Formats: sequence, structure tokens, C-alpha cells
Amino acid sequence: MATNGLTVNPVALVLCEQTMAQEAAQFGGIADTFTQGAAHGIGTVFGTLPASRRLAGLTAQVNDAGNRQFGAAEKFLRGTENALEGALQTYASAEGSNALLAAETAADRIWHEEQAIP
Repeated sequence: MATNGLTVNPVALVLCEQTMAQEAAQFGGIADTFTQGAAHGIGTVFGTLPASRRLAGLTAQVNDAGNRQFGAAEKFLRGTENALEGALQTYASAEGSNALLAAETAADRIWHEEQAIP
């Protein structure tokens, strides 16, 4: 599609949106593992050594930082996914829903072919 000198490749937009969704889910899953670590009592892992409380506290801080950073990455990727969805909806408004459906079908075919590559 070309509008006012701008060319849009809807198949590429759909593929980017799918990639953002997949990557966001992976980062969200990683963030969840950090949260689960804290929930399972890091403080008891190091026993009763005098320095164990400090070590547990530092480990909890690293755990919390990992959760925040991976959570932030997921949030960013979800935002990108939503922006791409908005661009696709604008495309559908300009070109019609059949054009978007054709782009999504082509993107799904490409997506599945790429996933099959070892």
C-alpha cells in the first residue's frame, strides 16, 4: 500500500507483531521465574551462618532487579505489539479488511515456515 509517498508492507507488520508477542511472552516468563524465587523463601536457602541473612538480602535484591528488568522488557514489547496492531488497523481502514486478512494469511504461512527451520 502506498499513501502520500509512504509504502506499507502489511505482511512485514503482521510478522513483527507476531514476533513481539512471542518475545514478550518469553520475557514475561523469565520475569515470573524471578518472582517465584522470592516467593519460595530465599532467606532459608543459605542456612544459619552469620552472613547468611546478608547474602539472602542481596540475593533477594538481585531477584527483584531481574523481575523488574524482564518485566519492563515485556511491557515494552507489548507496547510495540499494540502499536503494530494500531498500524494494521489503520491499514485495514484504508485498504479494507480483506486486504488485512490476506496479509495476515501470508504472514502466518511465513511464520510457520520460519518456525520449522532448525
